[in-house]
Amino acid sequence: MNNSNELTLRLKTAESEQEKLLDELFDIKTSLTLMGEESTQKKISDELFKIKSQIVKLQTKHTENDNFFVTEGLGVTQENYVICLAFSKHSPPEWSGDKWGVSGKGQCYPTSEQAYQCLQQLKQKWPDYPIEILKK
Repeated sequence: MNNSNELTLRLKTAESEQEKLLDELFDIKTSLTLMGEESTQKKISDELFKIKSQIVKLQTKHTENDNFFVTEGLGVTQENYVICLAFSKHSPPEWSGDKWGVSGKGQCYPTSEQAYQCLQQLKQKWPDYPIEILKK
């Protein structure tokens, strides 16, 4: 009888250890799933940023075209805003919508709000750069 009790005790111990290992495995699988979801969320966030940038570019282009036709015959001047790197006061590089370029070749934003939205995106991308909005 002593062997039977000992075997029963060993079996219960093995079952308990197996259950602990299964719980650990479940925790690991859950962690991996969450990590995969975080990675997917990052990818989605990056894609949304790209789409939002493209929308702003298209809105700006559309607004510029509309304003050109409205103001061309009237002789009305419109304020435009550009985003610059303030490293140099004389001819600061301007944001073209895709990259930093020479002064005078940057993308013009017809409203300060559109320029500010783009500025916020650029400051997220380059938080240490001295980025400013200039009125043209």
